[in-house]
Amino acid sequence: MKKALIDKLIPNSVMAAFLKSDVVPDINTEFVIRSVDIGYGFVKYTKGIDKEGNIICDSFPSIAALSPQEEMGGSFFVKRNTKVIDSGGIHWEVGPDVGDIKTTNDVRALHENFIHTEQWKVFLLGALAYMEEPVIDYLVLGLPVSDMPKADMVVELAQKTHMVNGSEVQVKKVLVIPQPLGSLYNFAIQKQDMFSRFMNSNTLVADPGYLTFDFLTTKGFSVNAHRSGARPGGMSSILNGIASSISKEEKTEFDDLEQIDAALKIHLPKQEGEERHVSLYGKEIELTPHIKNTVPIIESSMNYLLQKIGTSKDINQIVMGGGSSGIFVKSIKRQFPKHQVIVLDDGIFANSVGFLLWGIMTAYGLEIQNTLNKKAS
Repeated sequence: MKKALIDKLIPNSVMAAFLKSDVVPDINTEFVIRSVDIGYGFVKYTKGIDKEGNIICDSFPSIAALSPQEEMGGSFFVKRNTKVIDSGGIHWEVGPDVGDIKTTNDVRALHENFIHTEQWKVFLLGALAYMEEPVIDYLVLGLPVSDMPKADMVVELAQKTHMVNGSEVQVKKVLVIPQPLGSLYNFAIQKQDMFSRFMNSNTLVADPGYLTFDFLTTKGFSVNAHRSGARPGGMSSILNGIASSISKEEKTEFDDLEQIDAALKIHLPKQEGEERHVSLYGKEIELTPHIKNTVPIIESSMNYLLQKIGTSKDINQIVMGGGSSGIFVKSIKRQFPKHQVIVLDDGIFANSVGFLLWGIMTAYGLEIQNTLNKKAS
């Protein structure tokens, strides 16, 4: 990662504030820094920075399917975009086209022990496979707020040399941070005109994920744990609410959450007049009226947030990240009508972009600090 590209992403004023120093010396060391956001809904990862200084991101669904022992289509079908991951002698496939081979048994791991599952490990290896880097100097991973006590375990799992598709991938250093902090770093570092205000004020970061609704209250980069929290009530609760509404209207059970998720396209901007529908026995069902029936679910998360943060008079801005932010933003604005609500443009990549920016600052911050220490001695 070249210094010229880093300068485009992180201004000296931000790096100086991070180092708590007025002097930011030049550095020439080049590190390979990557980030992975292993979510309950999607695995998001970064692949570096292009020549214009844009962070390259990609993703695949958080579904691992057993790899077929033989292909029935031969050369007549287009090869699917997946990676085969060998974990303990079992061959899994992950990637954007995993839906082509998944069965009803291949479902997302929506429970609190997610990082203990074989799927979590396979998703990490899948992201490393798509990065195509033999050596990663710094890898930044995120965890839900409630899982941060497991950070040391995650470091132990990830900070090693992995075998991926028959090749070694060495991960030298792993950094683990709460997932909503990714959105905070994203906002603070890239919104340079607001950086001074941010460092001296309180910010509420709302990060509605696939399983949980996470939020942090911060002053600058410092988190107030007493005014932060997480609870079940993310996108999966919305999907279940929509499925329940459809079942009630159609008078038959409908539980195809994957179809609803795909139809909502929460990771893509909604086009004007675009319909979002699912199919049940060949009948197309428009989702809009059923989405409206999920308001009580969203309000439940809002009530928990309001209870935890207490007064909102001292909060200067509200930042929203996460792929589900579009579903929750109306309720946030309704609950906080006097606040500036900033929805990050990166959508589902808001956290992984923030992770990478923080990783860059940490890696080069350590290098700069070593330089300063040598000069001082």
